[in-house]
Amino acid sequence: MSAPAPAPFVVGMNRSGTTLLRMMLDAHPALVIPPETHFVPDLIRSVRGRGAKPADALEAMKAHREWKDFAFTDAEALDWLEALPKLEPGPAVRAFYEAYAGRAGKPRWGEKTPRYVLKMPLIASALPEARFVHVIRDGRDVALSVLDRTVKSVDAAEVARRWQRKIERAREDAPRLDHYLEVRYEELVADPGPVLKRVCEFVELDFDEAMLSYHERSGERLTEMRRELPPEGGAGHLSVERRMRTHHRTTAPPDPTRATRWRDDMSAADLAAFEEVASQTLAALAYPLSDAPSVAFLLCVEAGQLEVQGVLFARSLRRFGGRFAGCAIHAYAPREGHEPTAETRIALQSLGVEVHTDPLNTEYAYYPFANKIYAAAAAERELAEDVIVFCDSDTVFLSQPDALDLEPGVDVAVAPAFHVNKASTGPEHRMEPYWERVWEIAGVDGPPPYIETVERQKRIRGYWNAGILAARRSSGYCSDWLELWLALLAEEHFPDDKMMVTDQVAITAAVARRPDRFANLERTYNYNIGRRPFYTGGMDQVDLDQLVHVHYHQWFNRRKLLRDLRPPLKPDTPQYRWLDEQLPLQPAIRAPLPRPGRKRSGWRSRRLEKLRKPLRQIGSPDK
Repeated sequence: MSAPAPAPFVVGMNRSGTTLLRMMLDAHPALVIPPETHFVPDLIRSVRGRGAKPADALEAMKAHREWKDFAFTDAEALDWLEALPKLEPGPAVRAFYEAYAGRAGKPRWGEKTPRYVLKMPLIASALPEARFVHVIRDGRDVALSVLDRTVKSVDAAEVARRWQRKIERAREDAPRLDHYLEVRYEELVADPGPVLKRVCEFVELDFDEAMLSYHERSGERLTEMRRELPPEGGAGHLSVERRMRTHHRTTAPPDPTRATRWRDDMSAADLAAFEEVASQTLAALAYPLSDAPSVAFLLCVEAGQLEVQGVLFARSLRRFGGRFAGCAIHAYAPREGHEPTAETRIALQSLGVEVHTDPLNTEYAYYPFANKIYAAAAAERELAEDVIVFCDSDTVFLSQPDALDLEPGVDVAVAPAFHVNKASTGPEHRMEPYWERVWEIAGVDGPPPYIETVERQKRIRGYWNAGILAARRSSGYCSDWLELWLALLAEEHFPDDKMMVTDQVAITAAVARRPDRFANLERTYNYNIGRRPFYTGGMDQVDLDQLVHVHYHQWFNRRKLLRDLRPPLKPDTPQYRWLDEQLPLQPAIRAPLPRPGRKRSGWRSRRLEKLRKPLRQIGSPDK
């Protein structure tokens, strides 16, 4: 006997678009999905024990007021149940769906009852063929729709709690399920075709154009629900008119204006009440909060170590970003053949991260640090946000990064270099001639202002790290960054004749073109946590909840990093507890930490160098 065909189970918070997706799938010539059943969990339980009889299963179904929607007689139901070789949960449930599909003349069936989002493991235990399609919609739009139609006394805060509970429960259960897919309502109404193709692939069903014309037959499909529902338990009476009105929008083509209705139609009081309860869940799903700035975050994620780093970056922003937590995140894999795995892409997409795999870095693919420059320039051309923020993948956010919402008159905010390195301290410094030629290439009269290094606060001519930068998109800063980097390469004008850090040289040259329109990020940004003991001015004593953005390089792969850092960190902050759950990143390593006075050879381990190697200078073809 062949295994049952995959069966889509459409679940989610009510008013999230589950009926819309049901009608689209039901329009497929090979698939039928009945109205909401509500009885499946009880039916499973009713036949689990020994001695269960067909009459017990029938009573479990009839106990729900929706049972009469299906117009099956008791005799018909008993016939399916008594015909089973053995009365067990899977066959009993399957018998109902097969009878419904047989009556509709279709070979396959599915299910749509939103509240089953809380019962997925139970259902999967009885029906291995169940493939759960979780429809997610911005909770504020859900609240608007619920408040418009509820027959019970409920407020925005209560809707927020329900929406949050169902989202969180589904995501907790998902790892235990063999088949789970999330679908965004906003994408479904904006462009149904790609979403439906993805769902069809998930349930092993060929896409059919008829699904796009679902509205032409939705009215007919709703007729089996044309009866009133009496009060039952905590559910109130539902008239025929109300039941039809609840789903009437499925009789028309999808309306993209139904997404983000909350911006115009939700009262200030309801909006505040909803976000007070569910702001963190909104952010985790990449739904911008009402006070979110127009900022997009960028990072590079390629196959290998950057994958786990990229996922951690996104989690940190969603968890600790405050009003930035719901901002768009774009992950770029700019080199052909270096795309992240499907597993990583799914993890990023679950965090609301859009993954871009266009081969942007082709000519200089041997230099991985060019990825960030090409990604930033592409984002500047293509995104809509006012400010774009590039961050290295090996960074995390631990507090709300207010400085990235650029003040008027500021085009770029950059993080000063960790130490002098390739910078110049002034006219007598050995690097001064190198930088003089950089200013000529940039077409500026002189260097940018003096700044201080972030570790030991040494005075240097402006020189900035590439771990984080925020640029006003309209300023063209990122295009300048790319132009100047290419100009440096064209002249092979490299610091100490090495291509390494030319991305940072180009950052500095681009800042020099606008010396009165940049801002230095404070030392709480781009904090080099592995070199904590080297910081001066009290920055070696700060705790994680005092930092905004941490640059960890490969140190998050080190076992017991948080406990071994000196000066010690307080273990009772939310940031410490969260990181302690995430670390160490894999592959885990053992390596001594840097200490003042300790030679580099004393803390560089083979495992550490192995992690660093793919990210370091690969070398140009001629050098």
